[in-house]
Amino acid sequence: MRLVTLKNTMVAAILSVFLACCVFSDAIYAETNQEVSEQLESLRIQVQNNAAVVPAQIDYFQTYFSSNNDPYNESTFLNVWAYAHLLNQELETAYEKLLQARTIADMSNNKAQKAESYRIEGAVLDTIGEYGLALEALNNAFILYDRLQSSKVLGVYSSLSNVYSSLENYQGMLQNSYKLLAAAQKFNDQTYQGLAYYRIAFSQTKLEKFIDAEVNYALAEKTLTQIDYPFIGIIYYSI
Repeated sequence: MRLVTLKNTMVAAILSVFLACCVFSDAIYAETNQEVSEQLESLRIQVQNNAAVVPAQIDYFQTYFSSNNDPYNESTFLNVWAYAHLLNQELETAYEKLLQARTIADMSNNKAQKAESYRIEGAVLDTIGEYGLALEALNNAFILYDRLQSSKVLGVYSSLSNVYSSLENYQGMLQNSYKLLAAAQKFNDQTYQGLAYYRIAFSQTKLEKFIDAEVNYALAEKTLTQIDYPFIGIIYYSI
């Protein structure tokens, strides 16, 4: 698969360009621009919601990072950009951007964005049917986020459930969804608690545990309704 073989050549090319053109000090690596960081988080949410302003915002940040030496935040931007391409099914471009993000994250010691690049890679590989490699990438993301004690590990659990679903491994999906539920409760994240209940119920339905599934669909509905989850219709359709 072209996307998979692209990885090594992309990493080498990106690294050589950046080493040739840029010398970053440890102090620069450690610095972050809080305002830019907040704007990028806003962009990530806009990408997730398919907001009309996304193309203009991406153009803005392309210009910003071409003029400002801020590799720590640039790795965040490249991951958000990769995510946007993933949602648009532009998978090769998504893969290129996440590899760029990982290279710059390594150079700027941005461990969270290195982890995020693996999470997005897992999603891309899942989409193209490279399930073994997807699980490997998501395991790398999990290890890094877990070391950081980051709530972003919830997104990794969610992506793992998607891979198990693609594999029709519903027992694996069920076990992973219970882990997601426990982690969501630990981080007090109601959205992921609701999604965990939904995935538990979905797995139980596939495993013909219909009574248990009905209980967990109801818990998913109750939990997600409380926070006005925008895609609650999926839950209603499943019940």
